[in-house]
Amino acid sequence: MKNEVVLTKSDVLAKCKGSSLSDVVNLNFWGRGITNIDIVSELENVETIALSNNCVSSLRVFHGCKKLKELFIRKNSICDLKEIDYLVGLPNLVNLWLTDNPVTNVEGYRRYVIFKLPQLTKLDEVDVLPEERVNNTCSFAVLEAITKLLPSLTMDELNELEKNIVK
Repeated sequence: MKNEVVLTKSDVLAKCKGSSLSDVVNLNFWGRGITNIDIVSELENVETIALSNNCVSSLRVFHGCKKLKELFIRKNSICDLKEIDYLVGLPNLVNLWLTDNPVTNVEGYRRYVIFKLPQLTKLDEVDVLPEERVNNTCSFAVLEAITKLLPSLTMDELNELEKNIVK
């Protein structure tokens, strides 16, 4: 098993030259092999986070970063599309970059992210177009209702259902 590399409070304060975590507005720890970013959940005023090229496997810690505008977390280990749900309560998040994470290979990835995060203006360095939002709303709303009724459905089964709904 690979050793855990933890992003610590002292790492953050030293890099950001702040006296407390509430002073941190921008955080950049690119390419450090970091696996544990739990400290991020304490960054109440952070607006931009760059954690690309690490070993992060969950977006859970970002759910409390209510002022977050930009999240650059490409080339990590995000695998599950449901991780996007942790970003739903972030009204200011307009730029999300997940390129080169396994999750981006899941069928329906872009549509799912845009449906869950309608405030995004850019996803993976590509502008979100108005028609992408409109086309997503109906089919994903139906699929979301189905997943609440049948929570054991896999992503493949949901994609198959969506194909039938859209027809």
